[in-house]
Amino acid sequence: MAEPLRILVVATKLPWPPRDGGRLLLATTLEGLAERGHRLTLVAPDLGRRGSGWVPPEPNLESVHAVPASLPSRPGALLRSLVTGVPMSLLRHRHRTVLAKVTELLAGEPPFDLVHVEQLQALVNVPETLAGGRSLPPLVLRAQNVESDLWRSLAEQASAGVGRLYRHQARRLERAEAAALARADLTLALSAEDTARLSALAAETSGARRSEAPRIETLPAPFAPHDPASQEGASLEGDPPLVILGSAGWLPNRDGLDWFLGEIWPGAREAFPGARLHVFGMAASPHTPAGVIPRPPPAEAAEAFPPGSLLVVPLRIASGVRMKILEAWARGIPVLASETAARGLQATPGRDLEVFTDEVSFRKALRRRASPGARADLARAGRETLHRHHDPESVLNRQLAAYRSLRR
Repeated sequence: MAEPLRILVVATKLPWPPRDGGRLLLATTLEGLAERGHRLTLVAPDLGRRGSGWVPPEPNLESVHAVPASLPSRPGALLRSLVTGVPMSLLRHRHRTVLAKVTELLAGEPPFDLVHVEQLQALVNVPETLAGGRSLPPLVLRAQNVESDLWRSLAEQASAGVGRLYRHQARRLERAEAAALARADLTLALSAEDTARLSALAAETSGARRSEAPRIETLPAPFAPHDPASQEGASLEGDPPLVILGSAGWLPNRDGLDWFLGEIWPGAREAFPGARLHVFGMAASPHTPAGVIPRPPPAEAAEAFPPGSLLVVPLRIASGVRMKILEAWARGIPVLASETAARGLQATPGRDLEVFTDEVSFRKALRRRASPGARADLARAGRETLHRHHDPESVLNRQLAAYRSLRR
């Protein structure tokens, strides 16, 4: 049996509870690597939501460092970005306390075999050099998204003034991503589409020049199907009950919800008067559209995937892979996704999930899945695709092989 690796993981946030896609991906990865006997140390900012020293229940990690930190305001970070040229999103995640902790751990003994950095924004908290000329371990960057593409897509949906601001940030993020790709010994992307985009970005951006091309590989998100016997819970109102979930603080989610409620839901509601749309994370207001039921963010993920429901993912801006789609498949829930939301998945529209682009295609998709049997077929095919491409055993074995190829 191969010797266990000692891995330092640096993240932008603690992954517990895994209430969004990024947290869920990191939590699944950490748990899978720990179960295989590898020694993991996690460093992430504690942004005041938990007390210093908080650790997850039964973390199964060698150590967890929840470092006290504060998140700068968006206006403040924007002003600093305009002055310094550093992208706003990187400035918001740069924490002196986290950088100090990471530097301290890297200077300690025994040395780490490698550093795993979860997302571009976490890289700002990893030192480029250590005191005394000591070299850093190999560095692996997992790019959950192509950040510059997200900002460019936001610009396309924004007003003229805001769009110019977003495009400006996208250009700065391109340079930051290219520099990160050059710095990392290995970059892992979640989809072949993102791998191609990052490779092109590295080749096009002069700031990332080096003697050889950055090593960028595609590694799907690991995700195991849930035991069907555990799929229990209260059903939601509606015929059918539709579900949308996602943090409203994430601009692509907010944009997608506004688009769906404004342009698609009225016609769908007219065609299917018994349908109800349950939006988790949406606050009730006098302007809530008919047939929409606002719900608080789920305390546990299972609350947002109740038996008999259909998950709707109405994104117009996306990169990487939507973990909520993988979780729906894992729980046997059929998925209706926008064309943009379905990108990056190794899935066949009409078999693994239904894809829509506007009100007409959404109504047609909903009509095709009107019967419980048709919905069950869609859920079953999605679950098979999940097993075929996202099996944790296979994915984590590939990840470990990539890790070991970097050992010096």
